[in-house]
Amino acid sequence: MYLAPTALIILFCCIEDVHYLNSNTSFVVYSKNVARIEKFKTGFEQFVENKVLNNYHSDIIFGRLPVMVKSDLCWLKRVEKGDCEFDRGGYFIIKGAEKEQTCLKRLWLSSESSVDHCILNRFKMSKRLELSGELLEKELRVHIKHAERRMVRAMQRDLYRDQDVQSIEHYMDASIITNGLSRAFSTEAWSHPFKRMERISGVVVTLRQTNPLQTTTKMRKTRHQVSYTGRVGDARYQHPSHWGKICFLNTSDGENCGLVKNLSSLDLVSTCILEQDRIVDKLYECRLETLLDDTSTALNEKDKIFVDGDWVGLCTDSTSFVAKLRHKRRKMEVPHQIEIKRDQHHGEVRIFTDAGRILRPLLVVWNLKKIRDLKGEIFHFNHF
Repeated sequence: MYLAPTALIILFCCIEDVHYLNSNTSFVVYSKNVARIEKFKTGFEQFVENKVLNNYHSDIIFGRLPVMVKSDLCWLKRVEKGDCEFDRGGYFIIKGAEKEQTCLKRLWLSSESSVDHCILNRFKMSKRLELSGELLEKELRVHIKHAERRMVRAMQRDLYRDQDVQSIEHYMDASIITNGLSRAFSTEAWSHPFKRMERISGVVVTLRQTNPLQTTTKMRKTRHQVSYTGRVGDARYQHPSHWGKICFLNTSDGENCGLVKNLSSLDLVSTCILEQDRIVDKLYECRLETLLDDTSTALNEKDKIFVDGDWVGLCTDSTSFVAKLRHKRRKMEVPHQIEIKRDQHHGEVRIFTDAGRILRPLLVVWNLKKIRDLKGEIFHFNHF
C-alpha cells in the first residue's frame, strides 16, 4: 500500500477560539496492481493500476498561535477600559514576558553619495518593511512543513508494516507548531528566510514598560538584517525613500550602528489593503483608458498608469487624473494607504497599494493667510 503525498493538504484558517489553528487535511491510501488491456492489433498490454483503498478527510487542530495584544483576535479588544491608557498593544505575551517584533528591512540600497541625485534620478522604488504579520507567517510556514513531514513519515511507517491506517489525529503532533513558535519568541532565534539550516536573531526583543515614552520608542525600532561576515557598509546608510520618515541619527552603538533605526512618531507602515482588480475599477472613474494589446494604439501625449509596477492603462491629462484620485482618497472612497506619484519627466503615474511602505500624514491647509503672504515674500524666516 502507498500514501499519495500530493493528497495531503494543510490550510491555515482561524476558528472561534483564536488561540488555535485548524487545518483541512486529506490523504488517499492506494495499492498498485498489475492489469492487462486488450488492444486491437498488438494483443495484450500490461500496466500498473492504482487502486484506491481509503480516502480520508478531516479537520484537525495542529497548534496554537500567539495573538498580538489588542488586535482584532485579542479578547482585550472588546474591553472598554484597560489597565493603562498609554498601553496601545501591538506586542505579544509569551510565558509571562512581553515580546515585540522589530520591523525588518529588505536590501534595496543606492550607493550614490548625493541625496538629490539619489532621490530625483537614481531612486526607482521605495524600501519595504516587514511587519509582525509577515514575520509570523514565515515562521509558521516552517513549522507547518516540519509537522507535515513528521506526519507523512508516521503514516508511511504503518503502511510498510501492512497495518491499518488510523485517524489523522493520531499522526498529527500539534506540539511541533506550538512549541516551535513559543521557542522562537523565547530564544529570539527565528528561521532564516533563505537558508534552511540557519537562524537569525534580533527579530524579537523583550519589551520594557518602565514609562510610556520608552515603550513607544522600543516599539518603533527597525532593524536591518544583514550578515556581519561580508560588506555591510552600504546597509548602514539612509535609503532615499526614508528621508523624513526614519531618524538615522538615533541609532545603536557598536556593530548595530546604522542598522537599528527609529520610525517617526507619526509614521504608519502600510498593509495589504486592496487587490489590484478592485483598485483598477476605481481608476476608470478617474478617466482611465484601457490598455489595448495591439501596435496601432498611439501613445503620444498620454501618460502611463502603473499599479504596483504593472502597466494597467493610459490617461490623457495626468494632472486631472491624480487630482481626482487624491480627492477620492480624502473622501475615503479608496483606502487612505494608497500612494499616488505623478512623474512628469517620464510621463508616468505610479500607484502603490502593497504592504511595507512607510507613510506619513500630509496636512492639507486651504485659504491660510500666512501661506499666501509667505508666497508673496511678505514674511521671512526671522518673522516666525
